[in-house]
Amino acid sequence: MIKTGKIDLDPRVSQDESELRCPRCGSINLHHTGVTIFDREEDDDPLVRIKAVGRSVTTEIVPATDASNPSTRRHGLAIQFKCENCNWKDEPDVIELTVAQHKGSTNLGWRFDPLVAKNSK
Repeated sequence: MIKTGKIDLDPRVSQDESELRCPRCGSINLHHTGVTIFDREEDDDPLVRIKAVGRSVTTEIVPATDASNPSTRRHGLAIQFKCENCNWKDEPDVIELTVAQHKGSTNLGWRFDPLVAKNSK
């Protein structure tokens, strides 16, 4: 089951920056491991999905209904993370920070499997 969650920030870094907290355990020790970009004209097929992990980049055309796009209508972005506290060694489990464009708004959220948490607080 995929869970979505509110963005939790730790504002103690500086006046100009905040740190993301893991949506499972609250740790600030997140490492981004890759990014997926979804490009789509409004409600049109097809969807272009570009995935960058390390030195590898793949581009593919997929149906606009592809469920991995955080936006149901337009462009989307998913940044993959690993948490040092609750899933560092758990391949292929990832935590995703999502950005979705929808009707002129930009929505931020988390996508993750809550059942994987091992040391949650």
